[in-house]
Amino acid sequence: THIVLEKARPLRISLVGEVQRPGIYSLTSEEVTQTVGGPSLKSSGLPTLVDAIQKAGGITQYANLKSIKISRIYLNQSNEKNYKTTQVNILDLLQKGDQDSNPYLFDGDIINITKADSVSKDIINIAKANLSPSKITVYMVGQVQQPGPVEIKANTPLNQAISYAGGRIKW
Repeated sequence: THIVLEKARPLRISLVGEVQRPGIYSLTSEEVTQTVGGPSLKSSGLPTLVDAIQKAGGITQYANLKSIKISRIYLNQSNEKNYKTTQVNILDLLQKGDQDSNPYLFDGDIINITKADSVSKDIINIAKANLSPSKITVYMVGQVQQPGPVEIKANTPLNQAISYAGGRIKW
């Protein structure tokens, strides 16, 4: 006799810090992952750090990618909850392709992306990676033809965003 797992339950993880939408997320072994400038890809397998960051809308420009903290719950010998924390340098994944920098996640993991001391000189290249959203919404207010939300590609110059809002109102 053998046991077959029909479907794994989703993992509940927390993302805090320098991500677009911090919060609690459910990740399954089959997530639809959006790549920047390309089609949606369906991945299967255990969710990874990159999957979680993508689900949270990507990183902010202030993210410290050299020291992402992952805290994992474990029970000690007295059956009390404790946390073990490790640090991951995800720049190694983005710059060298080091998959060890993209660990699998487990239920209850807490991912903390702290604020960098300074904005990285590599932020332009990082922004092109699939850790950042391909599109963002900006809210145009003031003297534009069509004030309100405008969806634009990430890294769009300000004058182009104004153009998408119908341009400036001419007096």
